[in-house]
Amino acid sequence: MIALAAIGLFLHTVGTYTLSVAAGSIQSLYKGYYNLPCVLYTFGVFIFLKEMAGRVERINWLRRGIDVMGKYTFPVYLIHWFLLRIVNDLVTINTKSIFYRLLMPFGIYAVIMMFVWCLRKIPGLRKIVP
Repeated sequence: MIALAAIGLFLHTVGTYTLSVAAGSIQSLYKGYYNLPCVLYTFGVFIFLKEMAGRVERINWLRRGIDVMGKYTFPVYLIHWFLLRIVNDLVTINTKSIFYRLLMPFGIYAVIMMFVWCLRKIPGLRKIVP
């Protein structure tokens, strides 16, 4: 199953990139949640994470880091779209660049974690902020 996941991820990323560069716009032949490449690598990631869960629980620093990040997943889910809109409106960023696609999620997650952490320190908002 891991091999099929790798093939699916390869088809999704390389196929979409190659077709999009040739056409000058994002092509959706391999891109999309319901296409076969996405389904293949989604299953692969699920199986990989399921197999790694036992190993991660034995590494204390990694488990604690995941526990801390887990407390912010719902606020990130709620806020990330608004933060992306603000960043895209204020700064001219090529949203199609590989740098943006790979690094921006980590930056957005970190900024929202800091923002929510600060909100949770305010006594009146502590009970409201998830």
